[in-house]
Amino acid sequence: MSRSRGPILVIEDDEDIRELLTVLLEAEGYRVIVAADGLQARDTLRTAEPPAVIILDWMMPRVDGEEFLTQLRAGPLADTPVVVLSGNEAAQQKAQRLNAVCMKKPVEFEELADMLHHLLAGSKHDAA
Repeated sequence: MSRSRGPILVIEDDEDIRELLTVLLEAEGYRVIVAADGLQARDTLRTAEPPAVIILDWMMPRVDGEEFLTQLRAGPLADTPVVVLSGNEAAQQKAQRLNAVCMKKPVEFEELADMLHHLLAGSKHDAA
């Protein structure tokens, strides 16, 4: 199953980071949709094209990354690849248990781009 044609959903509460990721990802040729937190992301997923991959901030207001990811894994988009961005060590362990790749903030864009390419190529990634 190929998801390489779907957009990348960026869920990030920091507007500057959200905009920077959007600009950088679009420059790489990706289509991007954004949400400011997990609640907005849930609403977006109800109407938007299913994402090829989700970039998820862990610490957000209203619905945080853990709650969003737990709900995602229980729904119809459960197999969507997710890259969690967090500086929190506990978040890394929780993200791995929820079948997500966790990258430590601050992340280098080149590393993130490599990870996205890897995930979109359809290969499995060991999150350890």
